Amino acid sequence: MARTILSQNLCALFRSRRCGAARKLFDDMQAVSVVPSTPSYCILLDGLCKNGHLAAAVSVFIMLNSKGIYLDLAAYNATLDGLCKDGKLESAREFFDNLSSKRLMPDVKAYTIMMNGLCQERLLDEAKELLMEMEENGCMPNDVTYNTIVKGFFKRERYREAMTLLEEMRARGFSADFSTFEEVVDLLLAKSQDLAQLEMIKRILPTCKHGVKIIE
Repeated sequence: MARTILSQNLCALFRSRRCGAARKLFDDMQAVSVVPSTPSYCILLDGLCKNGHLAAAVSVFIMLNSKGIYLDLAAYNATLDGLCKDGKLESAREFFDNLSSKRLMPDVKAYTIMMNGLCQERLLDEAKELLMEMEENGCMPNDVTYNTIVKGFFKRERYREAMTLLEEMRARGFSADFSTFEEVVDLLLAKSQDLAQLEMIKRILPTCKHGVKIIE
């Protein structure tokens, strides 16, 4: 019961951006011999990362590892996401590559997080290679994966490859999210007067996943 309450209170504190209070609660519970559950560790790491306290999250992660505390893939993904969003790509790469040494296999979320980090750093070819690698390793991409990499290619004006990925995405039954639609239409209308290309967009992306018409 105490562990469940800890998780609930951590979520509430992080939602209100009271990161110091969340960290103190976590430490106080440990001081009175309440052993946090695996989800509590994930909530702590995720909350710190999402509130801009990456250094604190990494410090907690290292401390937990040094104590031999089991951290599940969700905890690794939370920290990996924080590293990528903070531009710490080399650390993220090392983190991602070390998953297997912890007997953890990257899931679709881990691969997508890493692809997003690569796209942010303009390493699109590496992101595309990772897309192929994940399938080779038996992990199938989902709609979030495709939306992430498609937006990455459009933002760097690699339109032809982005369109190929869009066609592949649609062939697999996935839909573009609204932010992808905005990216595609805004960029192509601003950068291109190629009517054939715009017709291709209408064919590939007639509506977004919420049924909103994008191009008339």
